[in-house]
Amino acid sequence: MAVQSSGLSKSRWVSKLVKEKINNEWPDLVREMAGTWDNFHI
Repeated sequence: MAVQSSGLSKSRWVSKLVKEKINNEWPDLVREMAGTWDNFHI
């Protein structure tokens, strides 16, 4: 089992996995598009 081979507790292993899998940043392509739509209004 991955948890056992990691040497971490289950909760630390899950926490580490979540942090690795969740990306909190916009991809470069999306950031590059910011401000390119002149007629876009929220």
